[in-house]
Amino acid sequence: MPSSGRLTQVALGVAAAGVLSAAVLVLVLAPAGHDRVEDAIPRDARVAARGRADGVEVLVLTSGARMRLAAGYEDIKGWRLTSTPYVARTEAVVWARLSRRGTNVSAVYGRIDGPPPTVVWADGRRQQAVAGSESGVYLAVRAGTHGCRQVEGVGQPPTTYDCGDE
Repeated sequence: MPSSGRLTQVALGVAAAGVLSAAVLVLVLAPAGHDRVEDAIPRDARVAARGRADGVEVLVLTSGARMRLAAGYEDIKGWRLTSTPYVARTEAVVWARLSRRGTNVSAVYGRIDGPPPTVVWADGRRQQAVAGSESGVYLAVRAGTHGCRQVEGVGQPPTTYDCGDE
């Protein structure tokens, strides 16, 4: 009759093999990503602005009269996108947070007449938004979970938009 120590070793070996097999199965069955973040973008959308924070490609995508924020994350299977719901393409200020597997990004984006505005984050940090490739679209992005206090210089004449998150 085998000793209880030997049985424990066999049981641990079987359990470890089971866990390893399950991990490999999950990896194999997970849908493949894309070679480039651009390949993950839906066919009916175009990139209106882009930024990068903490290894995440952050994109403002437009489609018809709508726009949304998307974040491209690269993993061992390639690039994948996560995104917010669409909003009207005429929205002047939209504030969003996106996360995937512990990586968080915060962004303020929109479409205005005039130069890109300045975002004041809840922690007081000021950030000049960047102009997108599409007229009037802008984006400010930073790594982590941050609230938006206000956006200065929105539209013509320039006004301040209160995000309401202190």
